[in-house]
Amino acid sequence: QLAAQAAIKAHPADVQKLDRCMEDMRAEKSFPHWKRLDERLHRHLAEAAHNHLLLLISETLRSHGRALLDRRLSEVFGHHTGPDDANQQHEAIVDAIRKGDPDQAEAAMREHLRWVRVTLFGLR
Repeated sequence: QLAAQAAIKAHPADVQKLDRCMEDMRAEKSFPHWKRLDERLHRHLAEAAHNHLLLLISETLRSHGRALLDRRLSEVFGHHTGPDDANQQHEAIVDAIRKGDPDQAEAAMREHLRWVRVTLFGLR
């Protein structure tokens, strides 16, 4: 729902932040730096929804899960560049937000979260 809200509420400046972050993620060669950019992208997505409660919930969940997620990312992907699959999924989310398409944004985010769940934790 957060991505759908971002597609509805995002200002041009929000989309510019998302685009810049995606550019940085695609160019990043250091996996630890890519992980921080991933966090930044997800924060920008939450901010683009312009809903303080959703931002607080998103930040709370990410802060509680950060250590586990960081550890699993490193175990699964090592210390190479960011996973191409994740970058492509992020691109689809940002593209839907740019187009103002909440259904597409929500579907792209659900696909990304499903990929994270299966790839990192083996859960279906």
